[in-house]
Amino acid sequence: AMQMEASRGEESEAPEMFSRSKQARFLRSCLRDALPEQMAGLDCNRMTIAYFCVSGLDLLGELTEEDMNATTKWVLSLQIVPKTSTAPGGFRGSTFFAASQESGREAWDLGHIAMTYTALAVLKICKRGLEDVNVAGVRALVKAVQDSDGSFRPHAGECERDVRFLFCAAACCHLISDWRTFDKDRAVENLLSCVSHEGGFGLHPGLEAHGGSTYCSVAALALMGKLEALGPDRKERLVEWCLKRQVGGFQGRINKDADSCYSFWIGATLHMLGASAFVDADGSRAFSSTCESGRTGGFGKAPQARPDVLHTYMALSGFSLSAEAGSAHADVGLKTLCAPLGVTTGSAGDLFIPPLQGLV
Repeated sequence: AMQMEASRGEESEAPEMFSRSKQARFLRSCLRDALPEQMAGLDCNRMTIAYFCVSGLDLLGELTEEDMNATTKWVLSLQIVPKTSTAPGGFRGSTFFAASQESGREAWDLGHIAMTYTALAVLKICKRGLEDVNVAGVRALVKAVQDSDGSFRPHAGECERDVRFLFCAAACCHLISDWRTFDKDRAVENLLSCVSHEGGFGLHPGLEAHGGSTYCSVAALALMGKLEALGPDRKERLVEWCLKRQVGGFQGRINKDADSCYSFWIGATLHMLGASAFVDADGSRAFSSTCESGRTGGFGKAPQARPDVLHTYMALSGFSLSAEAGSAHADVGLKTLCAPLGVTTGSAGDLFIPPLQGLV
């Protein structure tokens, strides 16, 4: 009994890993107010910023009805309604791209697959159904941005293609529960061609393995229900590559410094693969804690770096994942995460995808 009481005392005296109130204030400010000067260039990606803020507030348990109502209204205002029943729809990134027919800019006012994923995720978090979403337009967008080799581009027309957009398309299909316009077999083939000699995934074939592209690839496979396509040997090499990225915190590539966002990109990958038990969860959390801005709230990529919404959301997600991985100070009051979808388990609801059980 005395040992139990001593244990409880040690737990209660565990240092606070971050300031919850400052994180909530920072995220809500970025959601509702003008962006800080150093982030002004991201205004065309405002939908993604809204996603980081809303999902971060949800993780903290700080998302209010006011937040959800205002954000839902704004997100739906950025929906592109197709002119025909088979034309691509989806969502634009911000009002920056909204164009009237008289402006001459309508050719650039396109549905973007990443903005469509984050818009649908925000609506899911805000407990909004699909009744106001043009689902046929989302389906048509998915079809329009997949190429014959299984890869995906961000929008219709000739542009870059890589695994980020494949993941976003898979997440869109999962969120609308409709895969009819997504060729899974070709997508899996394309993803497996992106495995580098190191064991992780590059953005496309022949590129160096990277934490972000590795997460996108593994999450896409999980969303498609195709994780078994990795096979035991490829999966073992992938887990080894991910574990070797921990250098206290996690680095995104070989010989790079630790960065707080990779506590999510790498941590979530290991979580999906059923390998969280091999993570030094306390080491990851200790590094991320040093990246918090004590003055304004928010997290930067590294100690003394300016805070931003991406690293704030990713760091909080990393804290949540490390709690499930068995950190000695597990309870920081964060919700659990549906790693493949990038929303909390509660928000995912019946769309939740559990991690694999064990390594093989």
